[in-house]
Amino acid sequence: MPPGLHIPGQLAVVSFANMWTPRQLVALPVFAMALIVSACDRTVAIPDDAPSLLLALAVLDTEDGAPRPLPARLGILTQTADGWDHRFIEDSESNVFHKALSYGAAGEVTGVLTLGGTEAVVKLWARDGSAQSLWEADFGGAFSRMRDAEIGDIYGDGNPAIAVATHDQGVVAVIRSDGGEGFTVHEL
Repeated sequence: MPPGLHIPGQLAVVSFANMWTPRQLVALPVFAMALIVSACDRTVAIPDDAPSLLLALAVLDTEDGAPRPLPARLGILTQTADGWDHRFIEDSESNVFHKALSYGAAGEVTGVLTLGGTEAVVKLWARDGSAQSLWEADFGGAFSRMRDAEIGDIYGDGNPAIAVATHDQGVVAVIRSDGGEGFTVHEL
């Protein structure tokens, strides 16, 4: 197994910012191609205890000779005794995830955060495949897109907070749990 792929109890994250066409897929390394082309199970449940690799993807089709973006896709690769299992989550509100990363507190991963690249939405996906929008905004420009995020104990209270930077208009914000089921957003 290649180094860095087996991270017990954690999720490894790989984000591909390029928009992929079938021709571009051919250029991927043989290892990645074998993983992506493998049989897909359309279930979206994230295993409770298996290490997984997240692939934030933009997928394109061709219509009348021009590329046409499809819904944003988050590939989830999990190592099993028989090899790799590939599942995915799709978000029809965006055509690319600019980033996907694991989220949780006290060392326990409770879900996956995604940043929408065509709709400015930060979502938290639960293990059952349901999603909660944590922050959705229109920044007033030609586009409104989330670009990057990192999770850390920003306030020094032992709880994770999410620092988010947008792709457009230079907006930076912090998202944090309100202590219950919700989240608050503070734009800086």
